[in-house]
Amino acid sequence: MPSRKVKVGDLIKRKWYNSSLLEHQIYFDFKPLKDYGIVIGVDPINGMVKAYFFQQAHAGPIPLREGFFDIIGEE
Repeated sequence: MPSRKVKVGDLIKRKWYNSSLLEHQIYFDFKPLKDYGIVIGVDPINGMVKAYFFQQAHAGPIPLREGFFDIIGEE
């Protein structure tokens, strides 16, 4: 099934990846954060989106590359 393209107004959830090398692995504890945000801009040429995250709205929009977020409600 083809993946749906992200568009302005989509609700997204951030993904976090750790390094595959054990000596460089970082463990993040984001339990208190709700890593959900709303897309406010899409840059298809560079494969990036800008999104406001609900718990970090004070920080302004955050750029994310494709693959580092999931679209909520994607079927």
